[in-house]
Amino acid sequence: MATNSNFQERFTAAPLAHDIKNGVASLRETATEIADAVGGEAKARATAFSREARRTAQKTYKTAHDAVRARPAVAIGVAAGVGLALGLILSRRG
Repeated sequence: MATNSNFQERFTAAPLAHDIKNGVASLRETATEIADAVGGEAKARATAFSREARRTAQKTYKTAHDAVRARPAVAIGVAAGVGLALGLILSRRG
């Protein structure tokens, strides 16, 4: 009778093990698809952010360049003032 019981346990456990194996494989596929989608979304956002940062930097550079070209004496005065202020601040720290 013990042999019959073992046979029944194996017989009923085999389909269950097969179902579990298939479920795990399906779950793995789904997790991979989700990870790919999330990774793709993050990459797209990073690319968009990078483009926007580049545009902003280019606009800022152009504005500064045009301001220096329009008034070079003012630009030199501002640069000297900023340099002096930074020099005073840094000399007091050290």
